[in-house]
Amino acid sequence: MIIPGAGTVTICSAGHLPVLVVGTGQGVRALDCPVNMPLGVGVGIGDVPLERARAKTPPGATLVLYKDGLIETPGSDMELGIAELTVPLRQLFADAPRLEKAVDRMLAGAAGSGESQRRRDPPAGTAPGGVGLRTRRAARAPRPTARSAAVGRGRTTGFRPGR
Repeated sequence: MIIPGAGTVTICSAGHLPVLVVGTGQGVRALDCPVNMPLGVGVGIGDVPLERARAKTPPGATLVLYKDGLIETPGSDMELGIAELTVPLRQLFADAPRLEKAVDRMLAGAAGSGESQRRRDPPAGTAPGGVGLRTRRAARAPRPTARSAAVGRGRTTGFRPGR
């Protein structure tokens, strides 16, 4: 849950990759969040609540959610893939103030690199996962009134299905 203008986000992970924050001039960092069991496995059903965390986000920062197809190759280290993702994120969001442009560049880069080709071509007998990226920019300053039209601004999604 994002609270516009308050500089906080509440996140919950059901086995998801960590949410990354691209700060304005502060680099890229992962938000700390307890990882719960995947949805449907039993946790979060009935009396067992999912653990969540609240984090501060700097004004103008961008939250980045992504699929494993963007960072993973067969036999690769997922943490290394996340670390490698921070390099283009830092550059793209510094150079492209519009979210749509940054997401387009990120997905175009994933489509063109040899490393990402291995990510898109899964081992025989496995289904392609595709590459997905979702971003949300935090408000720069609190607004005195809420407008329903403002809710959708500053959000973009990109998805390129696997082959």
